[in-house]
Amino acid sequence: MKKKKNNPYENVVINNVELMPTTIGECNKKEGNPFIVLFIFIFLIVLILILPNLTTWIDNLKGSNTSVTNTPIITNPNNETKEEENKETMDVEYLDLSNPVEKMINNYRFNAQIDNNQLTLMVTNVNGAVNMFVNTPYYLELYSSEHKLLQRIKIAKEEIVASVTYNYSLTSEVTTNNKVLLVITDKNESDYPAVNLKVDETTNNPYLTCTKDNETLIYSFDEDYNLSKIKDRLVVSGYTQDTLTTYESLANAYSSIEGVTSNVNGVNNNLVLETEIDLSKVDLEKHTKVLNNEAFYKTKTPAKTINFELESSYYTCE
Repeated sequence: MKKKKNNPYENVVINNVELMPTTIGECNKKEGNPFIVLFIFIFLIVLILILPNLTTWIDNLKGSNTSVTNTPIITNPNNETKEEENKETMDVEYLDLSNPVEKMINNYRFNAQIDNNQLTLMVTNVNGAVNMFVNTPYYLELYSSEHKLLQRIKIAKEEIVASVTYNYSLTSEVTTNNKVLLVITDKNESDYPAVNLKVDETTNNPYLTCTKDNETLIYSFDEDYNLSKIKDRLVVSGYTQDTLTTYESLANAYSSIEGVTSNVNGVNNNLVLETEIDLSKVDLEKHTKVLNNEAFYKTKTPAKTINFELESSYYTCE
């Protein structure tokens, strides 16, 4: 008898119903906002651009706690600060003062040497303009071998027809250097650094004080920083009758000019000559024969010019 073959699928029921998807879970997915990404990108760019200015602002904020003197100090806004100390230029010629030196400039011969802690300069006019030093300020700049500025000296503002010899005292910075280099150069106002001015608490106007030996000059400026007034006080100690007569004549000559007052007094065995010049009334260029003090400047002279030139003529200005 033939056995019946078992069918493994006989218990399988076929369902012709269409299959349907079954949800077994849900994943919450949120798409990123493109505007947020763009904002972050722009913020980073702006931060990079303003970072240098932000650093400067923070540094200034820290420095704002610096203490100052009781006398207000302002910077003349008409002057641009120009850092020129120790500045080197390609055309500068440094002359080694280990031995006497000679240089020709604009048909003038300069001979210079250091001897006994003094700088001797002979200037000879070799068919040059007689008034060159009147029209253009010239300076002697003394440097170390590393080209560090040690001292600056202004050549006198005067006409030279033939030759003139000057003897200049030197600072300890110069005399203690083993090697000193000399630069002879002309300068103009654009070369001068700006200067801080104190403010008169009574007039509220800025002023500059310069002193050398027994002379003190006070330069007053108006609200537009134009030089408006000069006060000069000269003290002569141990004077004689002849000295008194000389300075009385000088005071009378000064006072003969409209806008100038000058007088002489004896104080504690000292002779004191006090002169005040109102530059709104005095044209100094018309009275150079009488008012021939190099420290007397015409109206509207910038404070930085006065400061630079006088400090190069052994004055101390503040």
